[in-house]
Amino acid sequence: MALLLDSEAQFDLRIAECKIPDNLRDALKGNGITSLATLAYSFGHPGYGAGDDHSEDPPSRERESRMNLLQQRLSGVLISGQMEPGHTLLDSVMSMVDKNQLKYLPPERCVSRVHELTNLKAPDRMLDIEANKIIIKDKDEKIEAPAHTSLQVLEALKRRGIALEFGDCMGFLEHDKYVQALFAQLHREPPPGYQRCTVSQLVNADKEAWRRVIELNVKPKRDATGTRPLDQQLMTALTSYEVSFSLIPLPLKSKQEPKDRASSHDKPGGGKSYDQKGSGKGKWQHRPKGQWFSPYQKGKGKSKWEPRIPAQIRELGGTATTPAGKRICFDFSLGKCSLGADGAECQKGLHVCAKCYGPHSLKDHDSA
Repeated sequence: MALLLDSEAQFDLRIAECKIPDNLRDALKGNGITSLATLAYSFGHPGYGAGDDHSEDPPSRERESRMNLLQQRLSGVLISGQMEPGHTLLDSVMSMVDKNQLKYLPPERCVSRVHELTNLKAPDRMLDIEANKIIIKDKDEKIEAPAHTSLQVLEALKRRGIALEFGDCMGFLEHDKYVQALFAQLHREPPPGYQRCTVSQLVNADKEAWRRVIELNVKPKRDATGTRPLDQQLMTALTSYEVSFSLIPLPLKSKQEPKDRASSHDKPGGGKSYDQKGSGKGKWQHRPKGQWFSPYQKGKGKSKWEPRIPAQIRELGGTATTPAGKRICFDFSLGKCSLGADGAECQKGLHVCAKCYGPHSLKDHDSA
């Protein structure tokens, strides 16, 4: 193989096979290029592009040329500062074009060139195997920017629209209409008891719309008719049922309703009650045994003290007082008090039914 590369006869044979004009052949030989080996190293060194200036990166020149043409097409769009897409974002779009396969670009990955330059670290070196050869190359670093507020997400999506126009995957105006339709959900009035659509819901809907077009196998390149499929398919995905469902207003968080006072404030063991006022706020305070404090009792003035209802009377549906507020003798209700006649009043309270308030005990309510 080495002899063929250094052979001048082989060089002439290849020139004849490629039908290179004689004047160009003579010019090559006049500059000392008389073999395939000298031709291979005549325009550069291994690992570098053509030209004398090896410090200039050819992809950078291509990126700059494309961006200049893009700024001419989008003369009404300011592509500078925070609105200039980072090189990592542009490279991600061009990677989709090369593979002809869509990939979701989340807002946090749609960084600006300013953020990229201020946060880019020196690339790490890594070993990789390509074509059965071990090579050393820069390790890809993922650069992300905060995208939590509505302004941060809006700027990120606009940078993504510029990058998609840069790669000729989707028009900037079509993508901007999609973004405006998405952010219009923030201004929609929610029904009573529901909150407005949140920024996180917008991001989730954006991700769901892209997932839908990826499932439909929409390609980033133009089709046979010269149309960009993403111009129409992304907006169609946004208005689909699956994506619209993620933009439904969520119910407001309501405070937990207080439990039944007999179960939440009736501490076992007696002699304690829940006090909402005074120095013992929020604690169970000692009260006279057999009584408890009701923080939910209605009416003006100070809260009233109510007798604690025995379990037997409570299970039968009995109460502690009459509708007029008169105290009922619990012992009479259970048929244990002989200090007064039926319908009378003793020192413990009225001798009436704790359920219907008739002149009989609660024990005899059903027979009465």
